[in-house]
Amino acid sequence: MKKHNPDIHILIREASGTPARAIARFEFGKESQVILDNLIEKECEKQVEKLINQQQSEAIASSSG
Repeated sequence: MKKHNPDIHILIREASGTPARAIARFEFGKESQVILDNLIEKECEKQVEKLINQQQSEAIASSSG
């Protein structure tokens, strides 16, 4: 993921006993997350894209309203 997204800051941290997840922090301290436990690589990519696109959609909606 880091190789394919050099402009996005990505932190990968391993921990036992917790589900795999992606957490994104956006403007104004807003955080969103998706669970990635037991997903294959392509499914992980889709979930992370969904997370980013969801936030971009919310940012556009809040700036136009």
